[in-house]
Amino acid sequence: GQIAETLARFGRTLIVEYVEPDDPMANQLLPRERPIPDDYSLDASFAAFAPYFRLLEQASIPGMRRRLMVFECLH
Repeated sequence: GQIAETLARFGRTLIVEYVEPDDPMANQLLPRERPIPDDYSLDASFAAFAPYFRLLEQASIPGMRRRLMVFECLH
């Protein structure tokens, strides 16, 4: 939620790449010694952005466990 609120101050359109927890990039981004946070999910991402952005479009990246999402700022 805090990241979405901060990003809403920077512009009208936002492109977000969601990386699944089992993607190799997630292994680099997430702390190794801790379990994956419960709120690390696509649904949790949508819920965090919903108060500040409207989802315009989304697409899976072929051959990867990633999704691109285009949001429009509500404020």
